[in-house]
Amino acid sequence: MEIINFSNDYLAQVADLYDRVFTGPPWFDPPMGQEEAARYIQSELAKPCALALLAISENSPIGFAWGYQSTNSGFAKSKYELLVSQAGISKIVPDYPYFYISEVGVDPSLQGRGVGTLLTENLAADQLPLLMRTLNTSPMLAIATNKLLMIPIIAPWLEQTDPENPNRVILVKI
Repeated sequence: MEIINFSNDYLAQVADLYDRVFTGPPWFDPPMGQEEAARYIQSELAKPCALALLAISENSPIGFAWGYQSTNSGFAKSKYELLVSQAGISKIVPDYPYFYISEVGVDPSLQGRGVGTLLTENLAADQLPLLMRTLNTSPMLAIATNKLLMIPIIAPWLEQTDPENPNRVILVKI
């Protein structure tokens, strides 16, 4: 396995992988299909200072990770539907220019082998402050807290909970 910078040559394969990752546990998102997932990925990678990595094995992507520069209000507007949620998140998340770790995914058949950790650590290297949103049941929570040393600021076990999903955790490293 090798970690490489994202290449559009792999876009269709990554779009398929994205669907496989996020339609299963712990997310259970509805399938997007290759075309919609590819559009979403391209829109994410068009954001300011976007960085995207792929884990490649036998010339096929087995994992992906990407992030981009954002602010607390930019993050809130792009990730929350309700205006009241956007306002609340903007107040809770400290006001910094963050590197937002937007998506990390690994082929479900290969999860638990360190691929996601490796992708996340490479993506976050030399990036501060960091911002991430995940679920309290996602392996990303352990990676964020144990490997990146990020601190939860919104979580089910804290006084502040996510206004649109009580199982979400927002973490920062400043």
